[in-house]
Amino acid sequence: MRYSARSYFLIHLLIITAIAAGCAVREQTILEEVPYERQLELAAGYTQAGDDQNAVTVLNEAAGRNPHLPEAYSMLGDIYYASEDLEGAEREYRRAIERGDSDPAVLNNLAWVRTSLGQHGSALSLIERAIEMAPVPLYPYLDTRARILRSLGNLEEARRSAEMALRLVPAQDSGMRQDLETLLDDLRALEESGGRL
Repeated sequence: MRYSARSYFLIHLLIITAIAAGCAVREQTILEEVPYERQLELAAGYTQAGDDQNAVTVLNEAAGRNPHLPEAYSMLGDIYYASEDLEGAEREYRRAIERGDSDPAVLNNLAWVRTSLGQHGSALSLIERAIEMAPVPLYPYLDTRARILRSLGNLEEARRSAEMALRLVPAQDSGMRQDLETLLDDLRALEESGGRL
């Protein structure tokens, strides 16, 4: 029996569709069999490769199967923050903290998100909690605190926090040093102008 070109194309399309559908089902089945820690590693690999869509899929699966564990939520928060989805980042960081994530970095990240959303008071509470945990290195947290205090108009305390952060920044972290020096210049200018520029 001879097939027309159209029939040949349709048969191949049907075969490819069936194979793809089978692969998708198998991928989901395989993902369900992967331990939580491996799912986190897989998601981190996807993120490093720039494939956030697959990372989100894996992390949602991990969170769905282990809703009491915080790490998947924290990683989802990082992805949403990087893609500038502040509401999504806020939701996922909050879920991580609600599930017991006591990592000061998660508190710091949620503080950044909340201050970006204009929630400066709650952002300050979060960064204060993070600093109480004495994270190492401390200077990024002091930088966050200084920027939140600046947003709240507490210029003197913001300047003190930025100065302390600058003293703690290693010499090789020139980017952070420059950012803090710029912040300090801005804070001094604001203080000299009575808080108005």
